[in-house]
Amino acid sequence: MIQRSLRLVLRLLLPFPLLAAPDLGAAPAEVTATMPRLVVQSGHSGNIDAMQFSPDDQLLATGGNDKRIKLWSVDDARELRTITAGADRLTALAWLPGGTALVSGDEGGEVRIWNAAAGAMLRSWHCSGEQSSFLRVADLAVTERGAAVAVACGDRIRLYDKAEDRAKSENWLVLLDPARAQPRLRIALQHRQVSSLAWSTDGREIFVGDEDGSLRIFDATTGALRREWQALGGTVMALAPDPGGRWLAAAIWTRDSQAGRIEIVAPASGRRLRTIPTPLGRLRQLQAAPDGRWLAAVDEAAQLRRFDPADGRELLPALAIGQSGHQQLALSHDGRRMATSDWSSLVIRTAADGQVQADLSAGVDGVLSMALAPDGRSLVAGNQQRGRFGVWSLTEGRLVRQLETDGLALAGAPAGGLALSPDGAWIVALTDGALQWWPTGTTGTPRRTPLPPDFNGPLVFSDDARWLAVGGRHVRALLLDARSGDTTRVLEAAAARGVDDSYVVQTLNFSHDGQTLLVAGSDAVAEVWLTATGERRCTLDTSITAATLLRGDRLLATGNNAGGVRLWDYRACEAVYPLQEEDELLEVKALRFSSDGELLASAGEDNLVTLWRLDDTPHRLHGLQGHESSVQALAFADHDRLLFSASTDGTIRLWRSPGGELLATLVAFSDGRWVVTDPEGRFDTADLESIPYLHWVLPDDPFRAVPLEAFMKDYFEPRLLARILAGEHFAPVRPLASLNRTPVSVRITAIEPDPSDAQQVSVTVEAAGATSRPRNGAQATQPATAAHDLRLFRDGQIVGHADGRLATPGAGRYTQRFSVRLPRTATQTRSEVRFSAYAFNDDRVKSPTARMSYETPAMRGRAATAERGKAYVISVGVNQHENPAWDLGFAANDARVLAASIVAALDRRGTYAQVVPLTLTSDGATRQASKAALRAVIARLAGESLPREQVLALAQLPGADALRKAGPDDLLLLSFAGHGFTDGGGQFYLIPQDTGGNEDGRRITPSLKAHAIGSDELSMWLRDVDAGDLTMIVDACQSAASVQSEGFKPGPMGSRGLGQLAFDKGMRILAASQSDEFALEDQRLRHGLLTYSLVHDGLQSRRADFAPPDQRIWLDEWLQYGVQRVPTLAEEIRSGKRPAGDRGARVHRESAAGGAAAPRPAQQPALFDFNKGRAGILLDQWP
Repeated sequence: MIQRSLRLVLRLLLPFPLLAAPDLGAAPAEVTATMPRLVVQSGHSGNIDAMQFSPDDQLLATGGNDKRIKLWSVDDARELRTITAGADRLTALAWLPGGTALVSGDEGGEVRIWNAAAGAMLRSWHCSGEQSSFLRVADLAVTERGAAVAVACGDRIRLYDKAEDRAKSENWLVLLDPARAQPRLRIALQHRQVSSLAWSTDGREIFVGDEDGSLRIFDATTGALRREWQALGGTVMALAPDPGGRWLAAAIWTRDSQAGRIEIVAPASGRRLRTIPTPLGRLRQLQAAPDGRWLAAVDEAAQLRRFDPADGRELLPALAIGQSGHQQLALSHDGRRMATSDWSSLVIRTAADGQVQADLSAGVDGVLSMALAPDGRSLVAGNQQRGRFGVWSLTEGRLVRQLETDGLALAGAPAGGLALSPDGAWIVALTDGALQWWPTGTTGTPRRTPLPPDFNGPLVFSDDARWLAVGGRHVRALLLDARSGDTTRVLEAAAARGVDDSYVVQTLNFSHDGQTLLVAGSDAVAEVWLTATGERRCTLDTSITAATLLRGDRLLATGNNAGGVRLWDYRACEAVYPLQEEDELLEVKALRFSSDGELLASAGEDNLVTLWRLDDTPHRLHGLQGHESSVQALAFADHDRLLFSASTDGTIRLWRSPGGELLATLVAFSDGRWVVTDPEGRFDTADLESIPYLHWVLPDDPFRAVPLEAFMKDYFEPRLLARILAGEHFAPVRPLASLNRTPVSVRITAIEPDPSDAQQVSVTVEAAGATSRPRNGAQATQPATAAHDLRLFRDGQIVGHADGRLATPGAGRYTQRFSVRLPRTATQTRSEVRFSAYAFNDDRVKSPTARMSYETPAMRGRAATAERGKAYVISVGVNQHENPAWDLGFAANDARVLAASIVAALDRRGTYAQVVPLTLTSDGATRQASKAALRAVIARLAGESLPREQVLALAQLPGADALRKAGPDDLLLLSFAGHGFTDGGGQFYLIPQDTGGNEDGRRITPSLKAHAIGSDELSMWLRDVDAGDLTMIVDACQSAASVQSEGFKPGPMGSRGLGQLAFDKGMRILAASQSDEFALEDQRLRHGLLTYSLVHDGLQSRRADFAPPDQRIWLDEWLQYGVQRVPTLAEEIRSGKRPAGDRGARVHRESAAGGAAAPRPAQQPALFDFNKGRAGILLDQWP
């Protein structure tokens, strides 16, 4: 590789023509016209500079300095679409009449007209057509009927004329025909820069406010100046015409006095009607009510006030709408709502009193820094300006940790304030005045290394882990000993000495051997330093914003603030090849070589990731489109087959390299939630039922947000990222064009207490089908649907159900009253119980979730003091069967030992008022582990009326008389040790003692399946058991299939099976083996491996105290220990150290393939934990 890099440098020394920018190629795969679009609500990553309600007030459009337009559904408070609006900051935004199109203006002088539904640009026009190439759009306004768009074009660069002692600039007022985006009238404004624009209500006049304090009225037909007010004493910040045409309000800000006021003038007569002195400072926005009875004003101190224009009275007390900074205000056309923003925050308020109706603020931070772990198993990314970082496990495919710095966030800090140590042991991030170090595990206390003033990043480790360099102001670099954190020396660029602190280090790069360090700033030369001596080795005569050094230290790639990308001979400090032409607007933010030097990735403010092939004739491979804002960081992974890119739009994107296909998008929300999506709309997230940032938008209904659960069954893919990284190919989702998407309605109408029992309530739930109706005003209709399969939940745990077709369209509502027990434990400190309900339509599309909270009367005003619950420990172990071919040696012993250990642990803790053990075994003379006996036990716990045969079965079980109906304060721990198998259809079965006849030997037959307990059947038994905590341990072959049945996804799917029940009830299920593995028992241990690991190693030896080690063993920690410990025991058996038997069937597949599966002496348990965050159960604590 090094030889190849040398050859490349030598070839690059020869002259080559500068590469022209080729076609960027197709964008990433788009969702087809019939597929829903998954929207991750991310908001703006910068200031909001313009916003306006649509003519029907159903939508809100916002634009900002992140160069994006966002469309929002006002009623749903949901983001609908993002439009990337060019390379410049947006300065103005307005709807055209009809609400189907938008017009925007930007800092670069571009006016664009957009199709709002599709996000496509329809037409454009540029201010440069008006004489100057440096014009910007200062403001724009649309007539009420949309006949014309008034655009104020002004110079971005103002020249000062010494002779006239004033600044000169070129300014134009242009009236555009929106249908053709062509000027129909031009008005020269000389050197007076426009600060605000407005139309008269009748569209005949244009009001123009200037920075020099003048207010002018122009005739919209001829362009003639009709009226002018001069010397208003400050900048005209905003204009608000009276809808009735009687007056015009102008917000004036005086720079010298820093005071704001409102001037009211009469456009018709020219009279100044009144001045409203306000306590506001610099006025940012001014809006008039639709009836003209009040004015709303906002200043940069984030104060919102309302005034009567007739007499100047303040109508309401001032309302704080954010922090002092950058405010915007928009008033709905009906005058009922207003939108306010402060920086990137966005809030919908009632216009009457300013109360918050919905908060649309961004749920994500822009990603400024990213680092890939040396082993490729984790990725850390975040924003040092916000002080938040997320740790992604690429093996698990999820966000596993969120880190927050304990110092002040670094506002204005450059990117690159995050690094992973080369040994993978530490995550290091910059905070105010210090480095913060976190151990890379899921837990651990951070440590801090203080820094001298003005060192705010970036930072980088040397590959040999000897050095850590931190950049700072004045283009200085701090060199630290990476092990001790001690400062070794400060390196200061000669060209930056004495300059102001705006000169900062943009990038740092160590050579592979750590002997040299490149220190570069965007507005100063870059220098290469010798780390051992602190001497300057050479200077690169260029400004640099990003750089990367190829391993081998010969080839250097740099980018600058004008968009140029160059290759350098690093050892000679000479430029050898220009890869990309300079563009004054598009700064390069990130560069990265692949490990073999075959590829270079570059990215920056053009929102693109560009892949270059560095062969003998370097060329551009792809321009990867997908990010909506500046790309800040890049990282190759998986032997250069993958590429990660991170952006200020809040996303991390995963691309195939060098092909360029988008594979996945990762988003970490600021509250710790996360989501992974793929281009087809598949997604994974940790919280399916309450994540507020995900929803669908349909191509035939583009202005309505559809709840996430609508297409969850088709698009939710657990462990999506890990499966993508493993190369899994997903089956196509079913076509949704013909899918019935009409949601059924569900309501919780009442929660009524039982007069005789404060712990019992009656919950009334209604479900209704939906009739056919037009969709969004189009000819297409939403088909009718019935309501099916109602589910009721208490605190996220299913407590009621009604199955089947419940309510047909137009036939009224289905009503069901559920009697529900309320939890009242001694440790409970809250008095609110949350109920939720949903149902499904004809095509299994979930309804929106209905929610209602209930305050327990007995708990109001005091903490709960109810009796403690009970713990039921039901353990089944089957050694002997009716068919002796299935007999085992140690399953019954496992059942007895496991039950005894758990009962002893719970008794010691005293958490429960009573621990009720019940052991069902088939061993020697004991024959208790029958299907009927287990069914009777579960029926008693469910409170069912038992038939005679179940009553007789219970009578044969010692201790069964202590069984009662389980309640929400109770624990049920159910274990099974014995045989298990999976049939050809993916259904899992447990084999009790009653196997039927013995003529078939050890084979799976229809008779055996009829006697066995299927996972679907077991789920129906457990369905009405109302224990607050349910845990099941299955020590049998292929037991993970009990949960992982064909097509199971852990979510509110309304499916059948034990996996769905486990999710709905919040169960923990520990399966001894994977779906295609055998569970082993050891003759020396006289136990199955799982039981031995849990009991002997986990509880008796207290080795289950491991996550974290804190002299306590929790139930979930104990189960997780079993997952980690069993494979090591299985490996001992694999190596022949112990003989082993298996607990599985030689499965006779009922298919042409047939035959018995060969046993494999290996075992990996699986833990399915759907506990949904309820309080843990402590098993042991010492001393």
